[in-house]
Amino acid sequence: MNEQTLTVRIRAMHSDDYEAVFEVARALANWFTAPDQLMIAADLARYEGLVAEIDERVVGFAIYHPIMPDIMALAWIGVAPSHQQHGIGSQLLDAVERIAHARGYQTLEVRTIAPEVPAPHFEATRRFYLRRGFKVWRREEHVFGIQRHALVLVKQLGK
Repeated sequence: MNEQTLTVRIRAMHSDDYEAVFEVARALANWFTAPDQLMIAADLARYEGLVAEIDERVVGFAIYHPIMPDIMALAWIGVAPSHQQHGIGSQLLDAVERIAHARGYQTLEVRTIAPEVPAPHFEATRRFYLRRGFKVWRREEHVFGIQRHALVLVKQLGK
């Protein structure tokens, strides 16, 4: 895919996007297991989200929600495998950061699989967040189920 031909539109997610979001999540089975996909379904109904579109086709999504008066959580973010490495995840994350900052949140928080968990595809996920200015805040035990320890990463949003 030629990066110069990609015109990505980031917009608010609507209920008629849910099936397309599930399609992207199912294509990311190395990241989103069947239980994760059930949690995504539940979160779609209760939290806000964004979708990334190319030619009116959903190729990525982000779901976010407040967890404290000054902290917004990025619950889920994913880009279809065929569209990864083209900056779409960064565009989605930028948009979530702008929304959080505009609403007065000072921190964006995300949880991801810890490095000691045997899930090598999450190494790229951790690098993505660290490159984007997130810092490791703490480690949590058994957050994602048995033997799925998490790193909690935070990013301070612009003043």
